[in-house]
Formats: sequence, structure tokens, C-alpha cells
Amino acid sequence: MSTLLRVGAFGAVLVAIFATAYGVGRAVDEDPPTYAMKVVGESPVGFRIEKDGEPVTRFALRHEKRLHLIAVRDDFTGFRHVHPTMAADGTWTSDLDLGPGTWRLYGDYQPTGEANRVSSATVTVDGWDRKAAPPEVARSASVDGYDVTLTGDLAAGGEGTMLELAVTRAGKPVTLQPYLGAFGHLVVLRGTDMKYLHVHPEESAATEPIPFHVEVPTAGRYYLYLDFQVEGVVRTATFVLEAEKAASDHGETGGMEHGDH
Repeated sequence: MSTLLRVGAFGAVLVAIFATAYGVGRAVDEDPPTYAMKVVGESPVGFRIEKDGEPVTRFALRHEKRLHLIAVRDDFTGFRHVHPTMAADGTWTSDLDLGPGTWRLYGDYQPTGEANRVSSATVTVDGWDRKAAPPEVARSASVDGYDVTLTGDLAAGGEGTMLELAVTRAGKPVTLQPYLGAFGHLVVLRGTDMKYLHVHPEESAATEPIPFHVEVPTAGRYYLYLDFQVEGVVRTATFVLEAEKAASDHGETGGMEHGDH
């Protein structure tokens, strides 16, 4: 299949996905549709966000971008975070590297004058799917010689808890660089259904642990993906936590939406 046809096929899929979520006015898709595609490896993709059958072309600038496109494998072993560019007709394009398997895609955006929205879809990529067991509980990660350590716990249904993520190399703190206007970006996914939460840090210095205030709605396992930048390179560290029910909780809710903290 040619690159042009891949773009067209995938674009048609995402038009349907994102138009469905936005057109009915939901902030987060509750039951995202599933599609199949034959793209393997880094390939250009294109899509539009529509409302009432018309492309949306005006978006608020949030964290230095107008749209964040995030893809996560359904076994939580793959994570991609890219920033498509939009043409005048509302068509977004970006290169996206997806290996064989099933991925959940999230479009995180805010139409001008409206609330932030997260649209999602499940995409199955053809090929030999080397399914892996989901990562076990982990409070530390090593990425390209950088060690990232997480302190703090998740408590479900309360007022949230503070997590701190410290980045070191050879045992010494590194100097973090701002990435999209912050020293770190944290995506949190609920293990049972891959519901999405995008969290941004509290104020901190470049050599200090990055603090995040995180609220999760239910007890259970959560997967956390931290994007951080050092010396011009963005890297991703993965963590897994179990959330307990908060002592102050008077009832759980099931939904997760995008939040800024």
C-alpha cells in the first residue's frame, strides 16, 4: 500500500472517530470504536476533527501545542506522544510509529471558546503481534542512562495525592529543560479500561524532583508515562502503581478526564 493511500485510509478512520466524539458533545469517549490498519513502522497519518459535519479549524494553544496525539499499546508496553500540524482546511498530519498490535489513540485538544476534549479510538495494526505481559508495579525506571524514581502513592476518590519524580544520572540530579512549557508531562491510564488522565506539574526548579498532584477516581492499577527533556532530547519513563481507596472517599466514580494541575 502506498504512503498516500495509507494517509487517506487512516485519515478517513480518524475523521469518523473524532467527529463522533466531538459532535455529540462528550468530553471523553466512553466506548471508542475499533478500526484495522495495515501500517507498520513510522508512517504519515492524517485526520480531521469535525463538528456537525464541518471541520474544526480553531483551537486554543495549550502547553505550546494545539493538539496532542498519544498512542498506547493495549498491553501498556508501547507509548507515543506526537504533535500533528494542521493545514488551513483542518487536516492534521504527523508521522506515527506503531508496531503490530492493538493501540488506543487519544486526541487531546480544546476548540477555541470551548472546554478541553479527549477523543479516542482503538486501532489494530496488522502483523505479528508480540504480545507482552503488562508491566508489574514499578516505582523506578532507567532510560538511556537516566534513572527516574517515583515517590508517593495514589489514593482513589479523595482530594488527590502528590507524586514526585526525580531524574538522576550516575547518582546525581540532572538539569531538566522545559518541554512544552513544563519540566515534565505525565499521562496516567487506568489499567482496567485505559481511561486517560493528562497531568501537569506543580512549580519546581530544574534540578529538583518534579511534583505532580494526581487525582484518580477508582482503586486499582494505573500506568504512568513521564515525558522529560535533558540536553534537547525528550525521553519517556514508565511506572506502574496500585491505587488504594482514599480514607476521605465517600463514593467512587468511574470517569477519568483530562485535567490540568
